[in-house]
Amino acid sequence: MHVNASSPALPIGTKGTHVARSFRFGIVTAALLALTAIAGCGLFSEKLATVNDPGGLFHVLYPESWQSFAQPGLIALYAADELPQDETAAFDTLSVGIYTASKAATEPVDARLRELLELRAKDRGWQSKSMGEPRPVNVGKRAATAIDVSGVDEKGRDFAGRAVLVRTNGREVLVFAVSPKDAWSSHAPAVDDLFGQWYWHVREDETSPTGDASPTTGTK
Repeated sequence: MHVNASSPALPIGTKGTHVARSFRFGIVTAALLALTAIAGCGLFSEKLATVNDPGGLFHVLYPESWQSFAQPGLIALYAADELPQDETAAFDTLSVGIYTASKAATEPVDARLRELLELRAKDRGWQSKSMGEPRPVNVGKRAATAIDVSGVDEKGRDFAGRAVLVRTNGREVLVFAVSPKDAWSSHAPAVDDLFGQWYWHVREDETSPTGDASPTTGTK
């Protein structure tokens, strides 16, 4: 179900003025989404709904029971009855934010992703962090790079998650997923499922979106 609502609360790891400026997230006053896990339930086991990137670059399928939130530069999905209204509620769930930059950076993707994580850690005041090695993944069958991260946030809470960066069509798409550390292993499969339900509207050899946001015309 798509929801046009006021901005949700910011969950862990979503604020970051330096990251927003350097990644050209646009006007994002309500970054990231909170996404509660559905125990034993994958994306393929219930009817799916669609949320489109406002810029026309891609769309993502998600369970119809979830809520969705979208604005230029940001997509947020929520597997809950309502959007979180405070930061504490947002932290208690798996949070996933999908950010689209209007122009890709020039440095290698691995280095770029590490840079974005370092900026996020600094801006959010993480007390500690541990980052894994970059590894290749696919997002809608396009090459991407992922880095697993864990640490302690500004309020002393243990978290774990994954950052994924896709560079395509002259743009960059950053996906940042995070949850309480002890729950990450149960949430991670839902993140993988989202990447499997991701469809691009623009051929890889094109440098600008077609503007067609129809789910039926996209390519996976």
